[in-house]
Amino acid sequence: MGLFPRVKIKTADQTRTSTTYVADTHLTHTVLASTRYTFRLWLNVTTANAPKFQFSMPSGGTVSWTEHDPSDTSWSVQTGEIVGSATAKIFYFTGSFDIDTTAGSVGLQFASNSGAVDVTVAEGSHFELMEAV
Repeated sequence: MGLFPRVKIKTADQTRTSTTYVADTHLTHTVLASTRYTFRLWLNVTTANAPKFQFSMPSGGTVSWTEHDPSDTSWSVQTGEIVGSATAKIFYFTGSFDIDTTAGSVGLQFASNSGAVDVTVAEGSHFELMEAV
C-alpha cells in the first residue's frame, strides 16, 4: 500500500433518514491483514439533529478515533460510534485502525442519532488513509 496516503472523495451527496446506520457509498478503503493504518476524515454534513458515525471493518479489526470540534475542548478517544453536535457542519476526525488477520475494507457508516431526521453527507467530503510503518 505504501507510504503515501490514499484519498477517497465523495462525488455525490448521500442522505439517511433513520437511526439505523447506512454505509457511505464513497468513503471506503481496502485494507491488508495484520496492518495498522492512520486516517483523517473530513465530512460536510447537513442535518437538524445530531448525526452519529461509525466504521465497518474486517472481523477482529479495531478503531481508535476522535472528533476535533473547535467549540469543544474536551476531546476524547473513542473506540466505537461518535455522536456529533447538531450545530456542527464540518466534522474532522483523526484516528487509527488495527486490522487483525482478515483483509477487507474499512468504511464510514452514518445515521441520525434521534428520530427520522435527514442527515446528508455532502459531495466533497473525504477520507484519507495511510499505512502506519
